[in-house]
Amino acid sequence: MVWMLFLVVKKNIRAKIEIIQSTIGGTPMSEIKNGTIISELDKEYNFSYDGELLQLTPKNIEEVKSYDFLVDRRIELDLLEGITVAGEKIFFLKCELIRNYSAYIAKPAGYITFTNNEKSFCTMSLSGEIINYFYRPNQIYDDVNSNYSFEHVNKGLMIQLKPLNEIIKEFEIDICGQTAKVVLSITAPGEPLAMKQHYSLGEPYSILRIDFLQDISVEMFADIYLWLVNFFGFLNFQKHVTFNKIKLGRFNEEYKVEQVGEVYLVHKEQMQLGHVDRTIGFYFVEERMNSLLNILNAQKLNLLFIPKEPKDRKYIDPQKYITCCTSFESVFNFVFPKAKEEEKPEFATAKNELIAFLEQKDAEYKGNNGVLRKQFASLRQIIEYADYGLAEKFRYCEKKYSNVIIDFKTRILQQLNISNDEEKEIATDFATLRNCFTHSSMSAIQKTHIAAYSMAQCYIYVMILDKAKVPENSITQAVNLLFV
Repeated sequence: MVWMLFLVVKKNIRAKIEIIQSTIGGTPMSEIKNGTIISELDKEYNFSYDGELLQLTPKNIEEVKSYDFLVDRRIELDLLEGITVAGEKIFFLKCELIRNYSAYIAKPAGYITFTNNEKSFCTMSLSGEIINYFYRPNQIYDDVNSNYSFEHVNKGLMIQLKPLNEIIKEFEIDICGQTAKVVLSITAPGEPLAMKQHYSLGEPYSILRIDFLQDISVEMFADIYLWLVNFFGFLNFQKHVTFNKIKLGRFNEEYKVEQVGEVYLVHKEQMQLGHVDRTIGFYFVEERMNSLLNILNAQKLNLLFIPKEPKDRKYIDPQKYITCCTSFESVFNFVFPKAKEEEKPEFATAKNELIAFLEQKDAEYKGNNGVLRKQFASLRQIIEYADYGLAEKFRYCEKKYSNVIIDFKTRILQQLNISNDEEKEIATDFATLRNCFTHSSMSAIQKTHIAAYSMAQCYIYVMILDKAKVPENSITQAVNLLFV
């Protein structure tokens, strides 16, 4: 696609195309929804929702009793199903219904609306700021064959877009136990219809679409959504990740996507993404996206160290320090479950011989002394899980990933003015302060602790990306991008 714009430029007037941020949001959450609840409750209810508060009132006035206020009843529902006055099926998400006289009130996490009496979908499309920074929309422009110069006004301005096969990326993923295909694409800007001096074509935006191989029930939406939040929260090093628009669809007979539903989520705190230029983008992970998605959503993994918002990165307190230590150990144990056994064969031999001895004693006392057997079982469990301590795990990462984070580590040591002798104690200080905080012993946070804290966060990222088989040079670039 090639566009030619011929603009007449007067003296001292600068002609340009302004790229403006378009609003991608859907129907405002403040729009009032009314209808009837069809989920199984104690009676039939009408509902009214103003974007925050959901109110249920008995449908039949005869069912209202004077003693209803005495009934103290709370109902927690993942989904509350209803039908709007417009005939749409609606599902309110995460409702804690609280009795209010003869009615109920709740503040749901949001809702999903379906047309044509649907309650399942097979495609899910997401757009928003985080998607734009993951897969940059400006790559739709063909910089090589486009002409942005205004030096010679008679030549005009030519903007050329790349062909679709160069823009669209497709690959398979496994999400929540479902096999699906991810399609990354970019919307084309609007065509130039008005020849104005400061005419704006509008800004393209990126879309991430997930095509499932089978119908997905509405009950699975929350799990799929949380998987994506964990993934993009990791890439942006920020828990607060939102999507401006989420559409649900299915394929028609011509295998084109038709929208069947839309999702509206309530976000109490409207926080902007921070450090967007430091987001780990698609080309850092590319075909490793499936591995990374599943690693980040593993049940054994603790990623609570990720800050809620950018300003949380700027300070350390005992709670955040302990959380970081816990996350570091969680990720280390997940990535290197037998680190000490693999690095020290003698330890593995001794460990296996002790376990064999304890199993032998367990069999010997079976049926004779149950109390003693429990003691042997307790010792066996201790030995079975014996591994490196926190300081040793930190040193293990220092040794294994020294080349990967050399630039980041050098910056940290220089900024904190840490000497060579102090550097040698960072791992020990990291574990010592954790032990102090864990046992309610308050100690001052020193500069070596700050260095250890920062490096531990970095190592967590490196271990996870390494586990996902991301190339080492890409990991180094991602670390230097994210931790500056």
